[in-house]
Amino acid sequence: MSQPSEESKKDDVFIGVEHVQDYFVSVYEKLQSDYLFHKKAIKHSGTRGTENEKALAGVIREFLPAKFGVDTDSMLVDRHGKMSRQVDIVIYSKEYPKYFHKIFPIETVYATIEVKTTLNKATLGEAIENAKSIHALDYIPELTYYWQNQVKEKGIKSTPPECCLFAYASKTNNLATMCDWFNEHAKDPRDIGGSLLSCLLDFGLFFDRGDSYVYHSQTGQLEDGRSVVVKYPGGIELVDPAKVLTFFLEKLWVRLHGHRIHPAFDIRSYMPYNFQTFAEFYFSDVEDLKGVLIPDK
Repeated sequence: MSQPSEESKKDDVFIGVEHVQDYFVSVYEKLQSDYLFHKKAIKHSGTRGTENEKALAGVIREFLPAKFGVDTDSMLVDRHGKMSRQVDIVIYSKEYPKYFHKIFPIETVYATIEVKTTLNKATLGEAIENAKSIHALDYIPELTYYWQNQVKEKGIKSTPPECCLFAYASKTNNLATMCDWFNEHAKDPRDIGGSLLSCLLDFGLFFDRGDSYVYHSQTGQLEDGRSVVVKYPGGIELVDPAKVLTFFLEKLWVRLHGHRIHPAFDIRSYMPYNFQTFAEFYFSDVEDLKGVLIPDK
């Protein structure tokens, strides 16, 4: 049997690389077509926003491994009963039952995503306030004596959910203006209380690094008209929204992959004590039940 030539091997690699690129471009184009359809066909802004949330949730659900659940329009709660604001998209562990409807114990949540059809200074503020409401919850599970020892011996850490922002479009294409918006609502990312990964399709990625924000633009001068212009001091850049979406999904995956659900989580920590307790009766035959469960006549 003849072996493939070195030239054909290179062609196979090239085709593989192109296939990955074409796939993510098609994912972006489908998401963008849904967004444009909703923008044209749905006049009610709330309904339009809900449909855009569902469209993004579908992309993320398809992208992530099966152990990650994806739900929309939900809330997070901690074991003290404190609730977050409403969350557009929740990424949770499917290794636990759904104890509540549309409410998730924070210990079982990997990430949340706030979705904005159009991002402006006000909606950015809303997204940051939502992130603050999540980071204000107690994500550390109640530890029994057993788990207290396990945490000490094995160094098991608790980590809060990742908070993300996703915007289909932005009201500005000026980087200085966007930075002013971020600084006005949370000049120091640590004021948010935790992480915030922001994906602005027509802009790029913003994420926190210590006490400052980092901006990543996914540039690409394209003939098909997909590129959008971003202005920055001294010039402009052409940003490819398909690349922005691809890098967001990859960064999201990296963060989720590094996130560990604490093994000490126990739903009983969400219950009042009298609901956790129960009575035990020992018996060897039915006669032993008389006077205990079956009143004597």
